[in-house]
Amino acid sequence: MRLNYFVSAVCIAALAIGPAFAAETAMTPGMMAPNMMMATTPDGHMGSMMMTDDAMTSKMMGMATPVTGCMMMMTDKDGKMSMVDTSSADAMAECNKLAMTPAAMPADDNMATPAMMAPNMAMAMMPDGHMGSMMVTDPAMADTMMGMAKPAPGCMMMMSDKDGKMSMIDTSSADAMAECNKLAMTPPAM
Repeated sequence: MRLNYFVSAVCIAALAIGPAFAAETAMTPGMMAPNMMMATTPDGHMGSMMMTDDAMTSKMMGMATPVTGCMMMMTDKDGKMSMVDTSSADAMAECNKLAMTPAAMPADDNMATPAMMAPNMAMAMMPDGHMGSMMVTDPAMADTMMGMAKPAPGCMMMMSDKDGKMSMIDTSSADAMAECNKLAMTPPAM
């Protein structure tokens, strides 16, 4: 039976430098659609799908834990994914700001490959489904953010319920991890 997963880039990178961040991000935020699953792998592959089967949605939500705070992820210059520590008040505030921004465009105005996060991209997701991202073009800011990050341990999945509330799916079993990796190789449904 196929498991479905969502990890957004779950999240995504905490910014320690508020003014520089705020100046780069002043647009309409994105929202994750209700009943959407997303997955991301440590090498930056991302995929998503809409959950249309009520029984499958219920099963997946049974493996999920509600997200209680903003989550941030960032890719380094080589495209490797890391989770950013948002436990400080400043990092959480920056994560919340990032989640309220629109999707990022790479600095050269070319979109990243549909199923890959671009190098030096930061993404954030709030429990209510707000999602945002930005390209980190300042090397000092990128170094600061990556200093607050730990490499992603494996494929991560997130899912929004029918009301758009975010949950993290447990991918600790071999089957769940395999399904997460399959979903991450699927182009985003958004």
